[in-house]
Amino acid sequence: MLDLLIIAGLCISFVDPEEFSGHPVYHSGVRDAHKLDPWSPSIFPNVILTINAFDNYNKPIRPGFYQVRYIKEKKELNLVEGSHIVGRIKVSKIIKLDKKVKIPKSQAEIISQDKILLEFKLEDIKVYAVLRY
Repeated sequence: MLDLLIIAGLCISFVDPEEFSGHPVYHSGVRDAHKLDPWSPSIFPNVILTINAFDNYNKPIRPGFYQVRYIKEKKELNLVEGSHIVGRIKVSKIIKLDKKVKIPKSQAEIISQDKILLEFKLEDIKVYAVLRY
């Protein structure tokens, strides 16, 4: 019985782990796992909201620290907390930039008594959207 376990262990040690995962595997596991996640935190910047606001669907958004994701197909910005979408804001203006932004950036600014302007820069675009508060 022990002989079978030893033989099985030796056979498994010769199996290429890359064959099972489909991704390059190194001593510590999958080396490029962060590249597999399309919502990697390094891709999308964060924004801080200091007051209560509402998205375009009248969903309340509490003050907090949110990741901003641009959804090109829907032309909207999503405010995300962890993996939960907190708010969806329709884009009001898109500007094509002459050169690429090296570091993605987003910021929120109060522009009137009831509106907050969200500015978002990623790669070669600048996107504006408006939240109500």
